[in-house]
Amino acid sequence: MPQQSLKILLLGPKHCGKSCMANFLASLTDITGKQYIPTKALRVCEFERKVNFRGGKMNHSGVGNESVNVELWDCSGDNTYSSCWPAIIESTDGILFMYNPSEHQENDLAYWYETFATPLRLKESSCLIFAHYKSLSEKRSQETLSGALSRIAREDTCLDTPNEKYRQAFDSLVVNILVTKQEKDEEAVLNQ
Repeated sequence: MPQQSLKILLLGPKHCGKSCMANFLASLTDITGKQYIPTKALRVCEFERKVNFRGGKMNHSGVGNESVNVELWDCSGDNTYSSCWPAIIESTDGILFMYNPSEHQENDLAYWYETFATPLRLKESSCLIFAHYKSLSEKRSQETLSGALSRIAREDTCLDTPNEKYRQAFDSLVVNILVTKQEKDEEAVLNQ
């Protein structure tokens, strides 16, 4: 079976830690950028993940047996680049949303969902939310997200203490996207 490739957008408001998280997920060296450098339009991190996926299901053996090429599109949170969004959205398989709850960016998150996930008609299982805190001292009780956002898996994150569970949550997103792609492929074959 050829190696699968996925395009996952990393979306959210400005200055919420998207690029640092992209570096962490891609196992790039610098994850703790002390100085904020805004992303200009977008950057693409390409990396490989080994996930527990076999025959259209999550494999709970604990051994990653499916190698997946991931293109993580780290998109600027600046609306100045909105003219690029139609090109960015094309062929997207899933979305990782990020926001900083300490900055009360929940409404921004709804905007990103409506702008990207809704036109793509993505299943909630093909999306993931990282509620990203810049430090553990900022963490507060989990607020309730509304609408479709409330049905998307959510993980609290903080790169002050990088944690493998963030990669595991991302790997679960990858598996969910693979399952959705496989279901679409099977449906297309049946409808021929």
